[in-house]
Amino acid sequence: MKRSLVKIGAAMIGLMMLVGGVAFPRMAYAADPICSDSSASEDLKKAAGCGVTETNAKNITGTVIKVLMYIAGILAVIMVIYAGFLYVTSAGDSGKVQKAKTALIYAVVGIVVAVLAYAIVAFVIKQV
Repeated sequence: MKRSLVKIGAAMIGLMMLVGGVAFPRMAYAADPICSDSSASEDLKKAAGCGVTETNAKNITGTVIKVLMYIAGILAVIMVIYAGFLYVTSAGDSGKVQKAKTALIYAVVGIVVAVLAYAIVAFVIKQV
């Protein structure tokens, strides 16, 4: 039961980073004839979304990714603390020690996956 919770925690960290990169891709905007028409009214331009820029899309995506990284970091710290608690309370029982080591390994793998996912997404956002 507890081992499956550790696997679920590590999987959630990776999944959150994957969803953050896939669900919020960079948005591309084509030139709208209304936006370039100097005779169009300001209300019409606002309704057509002429004020939406690429920078706004990048900022929103960056903010969402940062929030997901904070959540992943908090979950990773909780899992490391949990693994440490299991190790301290194992009282020399080799089965419990192995369980604690496995939980710690899954937590560290989750941290590595989260950091790599963040690096990949940050690289792609800079390049695009």
